[in-house]
Amino acid sequence: MGLGFSQVEQRKKEGQTNWKVINTSKSYLRIIAENVFTFCNIVTFILVTMLFIIGEYSDTFSSLIIVCNIVIGTVQGIKAKNAVKRLSFKVDSDFTVIRDGKKVEVAARNIVLDELVIIRAGSKVPVDGYIREGSVDLDESILTGESNIIKRGVGSYILSGSHVLVGEAVVQADRVGMNSNIHRIGRAARRL
Repeated sequence: MGLGFSQVEQRKKEGQTNWKVINTSKSYLRIIAENVFTFCNIVTFILVTMLFIIGEYSDTFSSLIIVCNIVIGTVQGIKAKNAVKRLSFKVDSDFTVIRDGKKVEVAARNIVLDELVIIRAGSKVPVDGYIREGSVDLDESILTGESNIIKRGVGSYILSGSHVLVGEAVVQADRVGMNSNIHRIGRAARRL
């Protein structure tokens, strides 16, 4: 049956939608700047410059530590940025939901709490929730790091961000938007 249109509107008013604040992550320039302009790097750079000025060239070898620190920090920051990017799915991706007993196409951001969402092979799961009908094979590697295909059926709890490989299922949205698993992971990765 699905939610009625009045129930959907009520949930939207209460902020129980799949809408999220999109903050993709730090820019490449910011990642580099944060790794170059640290207190330790600046102090070390000043000391190395002073050693160079007074002619102690052999002691300036320690400046390689600065370069290694900058390179390692920048590479880690870029990897974290790319991981966050892989976690997200397009906000405007359309999904089929069941409202008042009818199938309706809506953007992922317009899915609300308790909504019945139809997921199909080739799509990413837009919400955390319970499978109410059908079964799917999921790739959860982006969430778990494991490359195993996971079979899920009626009653199983699935997480947003999983990729549907095979099958079709109706999922009742249990956590949407900033409360969903994919967004918690994204927030944690952005803090890195």
